Amino acid sequence: MRNLHKHHHFFSHANMDALYLSVFVMNIAESMISIFVPIYLYSLGYSITWIILFFLISRIGGALFALPASKIAANRGPAWSIALSTPFLIVYYIGLLALPQWPGLFLVLPLVITGRALLYNFGFDIIFLFSSHEKRMGRELSTLSIVSIMASVISPFAAGVLIVTAGYTSLFGFGAVLLCASVIPLFVARFTHRAFLVDGGQVLHHIFASEYRPASLSFVGYAIENSIGFIVWPIFLVLILTNVSSVGAVVSLSTFVTLIVITLVGKMVDKNKTGMLRFGTVLYFFGWVGSIFANTPVFASLIDIYRRAAGHFVGIPWAALFYSRARKQDMYAAVVARHLVYNASRIVVLPFLALLFLYVPHPFAWAFAIAGAFSLLYSLLGRKA
Repeated sequence: MRNLHKHHHFFSHANMDALYLSVFVMNIAESMISIFVPIYLYSLGYSITWIILFFLISRIGGALFALPASKIAANRGPAWSIALSTPFLIVYYIGLLALPQWPGLFLVLPLVITGRALLYNFGFDIIFLFSSHEKRMGRELSTLSIVSIMASVISPFAAGVLIVTAGYTSLFGFGAVLLCASVIPLFVARFTHRAFLVDGGQVLHHIFASEYRPASLSFVGYAIENSIGFIVWPIFLVLILTNVSSVGAVVSLSTFVTLIVITLVGKMVDKNKTGMLRFGTVLYFFGWVGSIFANTPVFASLIDIYRRAAGHFVGIPWAALFYSRARKQDMYAAVVARHLVYNASRIVVLPFLALLFLYVPHPFAWAFAIAGAFSLLYSLLGRKA
């Protein structure tokens, strides 16, 4: 397989600016038309076990189609990969809205969002790997986070105006157009791309070879902790806060605190990625410990704010370390290996999580304890390969 870091010049202001703009427009559009899926499915009457099954189907698809999707991104280029992912997302949201009338879509939609996730993430990873600056990677990741958050703040106002003036159908149509338009900056930037081979043997080497095992275990930790945070925690918040609007208020307050944290973290990461990762891992672990004991609305709200903020202390250095080290390896094999580990780990843990909610007393507390334990694996990425 072609060793990519020997064939390309890293860092481009134009490409990073294009990526910022693309992410900003995409997040405005997605925030307009998106549905927070776990809570939405729960509101339709699906149990937590069935919701976990929904995401399990998606992860099985992710493991099966990771290599084919990576070959599309490798041959067509990252901009086209992201462009091809957009129709999947639009169809996914249409399908979610139609789910009450067409319950059979429950088994199909997870595979649709898998197509979106794989094509988009592979495209994003390639662009960031070739366009980011090694010494400013923490700040660039922070900027991407801030851009995403600002878009999510702007979109509710824009969506409200559209609903009042033109109705929900126009809102969805405008959001879909914006999603398509979000890809344009990536083509305008004219990202230089050379097609390359995806070597399955190299991908497996990046998963199982002894020098890469700490990184693989770190990816396992992320996959399991993130699944519990994305699927289980929002439903817990709805139950303890009693309504979705209260959850929205907590998230809004968390967003304000998070913006302050992100601006500080980026510069600190650029000075010491490994040290920040270890520090952030400890902070984040205690957020999950607190979640176990969150038994009142106020306590749950404070824990949510704390853990969202602490998440950036671990997430930004963790991502920066991965991209920095991937450049010194067989980059694309490292990217594909990471996604395979994500999905394989979730295929193993999600059935266990479903059984937890069927048969074990206090399943939320146990789920949060599991998330906390696996969050400690983040720091393993700090070990040199």
